[in-house]
Amino acid sequence: AAGGRRPVLPPDVPEFFIADAPASGPPSYRPALLGVARLHYVDKKAGVDYWETLAVLRPIADEVPADVWEGGKNLTGRIPVLDRSPAPGATFADLPSAMSRAKNYAEWTKALKNHLYRDRRLTLWTCPELKAFGRPEETARDFRARLAQAARERRDAEVEKLRASFGPRRAALEKKLRDAHEELEKEQERAARSSWDAVVSVGTSMLDAFTGRKTWTKTKATKVGGAAKSAAKAMQQRGGVEAARSRVAALNEEYIALETEFQNELEHIKATRTPELLGLVPLELTPRKADVTIDQVVLAWTAGPLAAEDA
Repeated sequence: AAGGRRPVLPPDVPEFFIADAPASGPPSYRPALLGVARLHYVDKKAGVDYWETLAVLRPIADEVPADVWEGGKNLTGRIPVLDRSPAPGATFADLPSAMSRAKNYAEWTKALKNHLYRDRRLTLWTCPELKAFGRPEETARDFRARLAQAARERRDAEVEKLRASFGPRRAALEKKLRDAHEELEKEQERAARSSWDAVVSVGTSMLDAFTGRKTWTKTKATKVGGAAKSAAKAMQQRGGVEAARSRVAALNEEYIALETEFQNELEHIKATRTPELLGLVPLELTPRKADVTIDQVVLAWTAGPLAAEDA
């Protein structure tokens, strides 16, 4: 195109003009290849059966590169509006000769299909902890918000499981504590009774002997000896009380340790099962090659920047 004039092309070359935002003056068009495709993603495990319509814009400078679609831009959110005629007063950049031959567009159509199958991916967010999958085009933030209810239900289920696990252990320990307290009370009663009886028996016998109110006979000696044995037994009873107390103290420590373990695990569940802490992992799906359909590949004259996203 000499002097910025529009090049004359064969009628079988598909030529269009992208209607960009209005400019302050006549536009200056630059050549690009525009491909419009439909892609099909299927994944039974993730529950995905999704069709995506995609436009790929590849600006062309002095010549068409060998890997024509490498570096192309995937236009997201909209397919460019194509006009058949240029804006009035427009000028044109040079057009590579390859873009004026219709047969090349068939080759570029095949190349676009291969390029999309090789490089295009649909990214889904997944949550392995909950075995959950996001939806196509769902952001990580939206997916996490949708998982909030499932996370709370899982947390509540784990808390109930924890309570069920500790319940029998706590009940068994509480029974041991009750039994130990009862045994301590009995030991205390026996010790008190034995001590008093022994003191009275020994004291009376010894007092009689020393005052001479009664003759110190073999029988009396035997009775005093028996009283002494009662005193010794009373001492043993007091030893039984200490053993019972030690038993209660040991069980109390065991109970406190059990409750501490339960509370620690409960706090761990509550702290790690909040939606904000759920681990999200991206899953990339490849389009079905047989379902990659190229609707068109055309020469698209562009005059301004397009909202685009790198592939």
